[in-house]
Amino acid sequence: MSYAREDYPEPDEDGRRFDWPVPQHARILPWLMIAAMTAIWLQQFLTDTIGAWGVSAKALAAGQYENVLLHMTAHGPIFHIAINMYALYEIGPRLIARLGAPARAAGAFLLLFILSGLAGVFVFLAFH
Repeated sequence: MSYAREDYPEPDEDGRRFDWPVPQHARILPWLMIAAMTAIWLQQFLTDTIGAWGVSAKALAAGQYENVLLHMTAHGPIFHIAINMYALYEIGPRLIARLGAPARAAGAFLLLFILSGLAGVFVFLAFH
């Protein structure tokens, strides 16, 4: 189910539109991602391997190319993952609801997530 422009409320006095309708199906994927990344963080924390999936020139030189994708689930302190998961909780469902039909929207959201992560790693590598 997609929404037409008239389905959304007019901006409030600040020009924001935070009252977008968010159907329940749009919350499923972000919650699954939050659960998975939190479980990964806990596993890394409990086994003292936080940072093992981080990207660096040294890791890439050692042939750890999988870290280019794995870094998106690698987190440092609990504050870092908490902020990331809160952003996913707040933004994810709203974005999925705006991307169209449920299956297409979920695929588009995952693609956007992966492409954003890849862009982030390439910018990080460019500066470091």
